[in-house]
Amino acid sequence: MSHVPAATRTLRVLRFPASQPDPVALDRISRACDLPRSTAYHLVNAMIAEGFVVHLEDERRYGPGVAAFEVGTGFARPGTPATHRAPTPRRPGSTRRGTADTGRAPRARRPLRDRGARAGSSAAGD
Repeated sequence: MSHVPAATRTLRVLRFPASQPDPVALDRISRACDLPRSTAYHLVNAMIAEGFVVHLEDERRYGPGVAAFEVGTGFARPGTPATHRAPTPRRPGSTRRGTADTGRAPRARRPLRDRGARAGSSAAGD
């Protein structure tokens, strides 16, 4: 378990309904997450207040809310920075630019056609 058990429990509770094909009862959430029913109830209600979980009162079931969807789709949205991806581990002593060894991000590369236009030459050759 992490050094922040409350956060771990909260994320487990959020993940369980999101992984189910249909909304689930609180008892299933508490059993699946190995939590007392009262703890699951308080965590689910906090997530309802923030929009991460919805409560279907007529069915007495819970499912993922709009905020959970927004967080999930934020990673697939065009223009999302690549920094959201997990870093690729590098070997110590790597000579590649932009590694943890240098502490700098690699410079963006321009296509060759842009480089020639900037230097005043054309791709067709003058």
